[in-house]
Amino acid sequence: MLKKHLNSMLLLLTGLLLVSASIFSAAEQTIVYKVIAEDGSISFSDEPQEGAKAIQVKPVTTIPAIDVKQNKALTPKQSNSDKAGYYQNLSIVSPANDTAFNSGNGNVQVTVQAQPALRGGDLFELQLDGKFIASQRDTSFQLTSVDRGTHTLTVKIVNGNKETLKVAISSMTIHRPVAKPFSIN
Repeated sequence: MLKKHLNSMLLLLTGLLLVSASIFSAAEQTIVYKVIAEDGSISFSDEPQEGAKAIQVKPVTTIPAIDVKQNKALTPKQSNSDKAGYYQNLSIVSPANDTAFNSGNGNVQVTVQAQPALRGGDLFELQLDGKFIASQRDTSFQLTSVDRGTHTLTVKIVNGNKETLKVAISSMTIHRPVAKPFSIN
């Protein structure tokens, strides 16, 4: 039982030492009072109590943090045309996010929009449920025979090195009627 309380008291003592070191200057010593209760539990306090033993807490050595200045000569410079932040907005205009619609044949037209317009070597890349569909400069994609259910559309703007510059994600739900055989009995 004493071992259980000893660990707790060691943690408390460590905390008190740290707190006292941060409150008082390094030149001052701090007094902490240790009290052992009748049940064997140990407690520490900054106020004297009956039967408490005074403990001198030595100053804690501190070292100030180093202020590191970034050397601007070492950071690579990027032109405006190379920055991923060139595109302010990319959105899937149609179908709107969380749209549910009936499509008998599963055909869906996806329209995207970017601000500003695509640069020379950049392309829109469309994915359906994480699977690559097409990569093109045109803002309109035609999906055919999409299965019923909820799907995730992802459009990315990628540069000539296939690096992703901007991403937009949307979901849609396709309802497709099922034709049941008709029988006359």
